[in-house]
Parts: sequence; C-alpha cells; structure tokens
Amino acid sequence: MADWITTLFSIGSKLKNLSEGKEKAISGYGFYDWGKSAFETSVTVAVLPGWYAYLFLESQGLTTSLGSITMTGDAVWSLSVAIATLIVAVVSPPFGVIADRRLIKIKWLKIMTYVGAGATFLLAFAPFFGDASWIWLMVMFLLANIGLNGAGVFYNSLLPHLGKEDEMDDISNRAFAYGYLGGGILLLIHLAMYLSLTGDWVIPFIMASSGIWWFGFSLFTFKWIPEPHIQEEMELTSFLESSKFALSEVATTLKKRKDFRTLFFFMLAYFFYIDGINSVTALAGVFGPAVLGLTTTDLILAILAIQFVAAPSAIGFTKIAEKYSTKSALQLSLIVATLVGVLA
Repeated sequence: MADWITTLFSIGSKLKNLSEGKEKAISGYGFYDWGKSAFETSVTVAVLPGWYAYLFLESQGLTTSLGSITMTGDAVWSLSVAIATLIVAVVSPPFGVIADRRLIKIKWLKIMTYVGAGATFLLAFAPFFGDASWIWLMVMFLLANIGLNGAGVFYNSLLPHLGKEDEMDDISNRAFAYGYLGGGILLLIHLAMYLSLTGDWVIPFIMASSGIWWFGFSLFTFKWIPEPHIQEEMELTSFLESSKFALSEVATTLKKRKDFRTLFFFMLAYFFYIDGINSVTALAGVFGPAVLGLTTTDLILAILAIQFVAAPSAIGFTKIAEKYSTKSALQLSLIVATLVGVLA
C-alpha cells in the first residue's frame, strides 16, 4: 500500500531521480500527515463534536457550572481548546530550541505521538464514565491536542533536513496532500460505518480506529526518517537542564527583538495566522451541531468534500509557487481562507 501511495504523489513532482533513502524519507514525512489527519477529520471536526454535544446535553442539559461560571457545552469545549493551545504555546519555544540543538527530533516526535494517538484511542472509553462521559471526552481531547501540536514542533523541524531549499515547497505540499487523502479515506470508511451499522459501539470504534490510524502510519515516519545530523550538538545531560537552557535562549531572543526585527514580525504574524486556522478547525465541528443543528452525517459529508478537493489543491499550490513565488501562493491562500471565514 505504501508503495502505490508514494508513486501516486510523486506524479508531477519535480523531485526526480532521488535515492531510495531520500524518497523513503520524504514519503515517511508525508505518512505522518496521512496518519494524524484522522484526528483532525474524523475526531476534531466530523464525529467527536456531535458526540460530545449529545453526551453533554444528556448529562447536564443546556449548561453546566464551572465554579461560579455558567457555561454552555460549546463554551466548555472552546475552553478546553484554549487551555491546550496555551500549554502548547508555552512549551513550543523551548521544544523548538532543543530540537535545533540536540539529536531528539524523532525521539520527541514519538513521545508526542504516543500522547496524541493514545488520548485519541482513549476517547472510545467515554461511555464507561456515565454522567461524566463528556468530561472524559474533554480531557482526552485536550491531551490529544497537546500531543498533536507538540508533535508538530518536531515534525516541522524535520523538513529542512529532507531536501534543498528549492525543494521545500514540493515536499511540504506533498505532505499536505498525503494528509488530506489519508484523512479522507478513513473518514469515508467511518461514514459507511455510521450509515450502515447500528449500536452504541460505532462511535467509540471510530475514535479508537482514528488513534490506531495515526499511530500506525507514524511508524513509517519513525522507520524511514533517520535522526537528522547536527553539526555541534548541545552537550547537556538531562531534559531539565536542556529546558532551562532553551527558556534562557527564548528570553534572550525576546530581549533582543530589535536585533531580530524581521524574525519577530514573522513570529507575530505566524501567531495570528496559525491561531486563526486552529480556531476555525477546532471550533467549527462543535459550532455545527451545537449552534447550527447539523447532524453528524452533514459534518462528515462536508469534511469529505473538503478533503478530496484539498488533496489535489495542495499539489496545485506547489505549481503556483513554482511559477510565481511561495509568498504569492501563500497570499492567495490567505485571501481565500479569510474570505471564506468572514462569509461563514
């Protein structure tokens, strides 16, 4: 299966006559996106929000109280996403410094995958918690998000080691295409199950299989991508020592932000850029059933359409970047995304 997928995504690519090792490494990079996209499609947007809304309503009614604050189900969901985002925001900078200075990219990609895929699998156990089932879903979803975004730090740090500068667009967009197709295929299977099978076990099975899908395809990544070489590895003996050094490096960079003006504005722009994308992705799913009254089938069909349109579009944006520039391709995508967000 892996071979025909690799062949499919190499069609039209400018990455030709690659060594077997490099081709496998690039494919391994794509397969991680293929696997983890199951969480972003079947779990985050298509199925889990509706299941959460149903369990919350069944247990709490329209609202619940957190301390002295009364919150609706979708507000509680938004809070869990915000907490996960805040945690990742705090740990990502030191993680990034450590990833650049030590031979731990693959090791920590594995650890974060275990956290993310494991929490996704454990979503299936929510029915065992009775009236607290919605709390279990919220906690596991929070952990899965931490695993997903934490893994993203180390996953993205692998990209510069996979090819030359003029190959980055091709490799990155190919990985996005892997993700859209991989997430779409599993979601199609889940739609068939949801429409044709009955029983309380179906949705828990969808949750568990999404975790297995994520972990299973990540094994290609772990096997095919070697730990990238570092010229001068940081000689620190413990993770605590590494973390202290990383935090000091981040603090120094912030203090000297005037010396890194372009970098500072890039980071600021990226913060708004990625936070906007993540907010839409994380909250659109629960907004659909809780506010608009969409059914799980409606959500799945909408996400399926997106996945199978987005896969070839990712490759198409590589061609736009080649003909014009990466910046032009990015600007076009941002204009379209912003327009769609405002219209929605």
